[in-house]
Amino acid sequence: MCSYCGCQSLTVIRLLTIQHEQIINKLGEVRRACELEDAKFASRKAGELAAMIANHNKLEEDGLFEALKPDLEFAESLAKLQAEHQEIDELVGRIGSGEVTAIGELEITLRNNISNEENGLFPASAVTLDGPIWDAMESAQGI
Repeated sequence: MCSYCGCQSLTVIRLLTIQHEQIINKLGEVRRACELEDAKFASRKAGELAAMIANHNKLEEDGLFEALKPDLEFAESLAKLQAEHQEIDELVGRIGSGEVTAIGELEITLRNNISNEENGLFPASAVTLDGPIWDAMESAQGI
């Protein structure tokens, strides 16, 4: 996880980064359940992961992504990240349905998404968005 550019000094970015760490930890639980080939246990863990991801994506998409949409330079990146979010949701759903073999693809896709956000979008948003926009995001999200 990134800690070199200072973007985590922004409350929204810090919260999203903390959520990434929690999601990765939960992903480890899902992976271990899948390795046991216990579809029922893996499904339960996948459900927990899905809930975490849904909460995280809401903050990310309704807050940060919306704030960046007016800047056309971000259009391609935002579309790519949203497509990754959908792919992650689908992969978690497959594991939730008992397809434990989807764990490898989920792990790669999720880690790539987090890297793209933390090493690209987050630092770029820190220098692009101004204080009132960050304040409005925090207020809208109740943070």
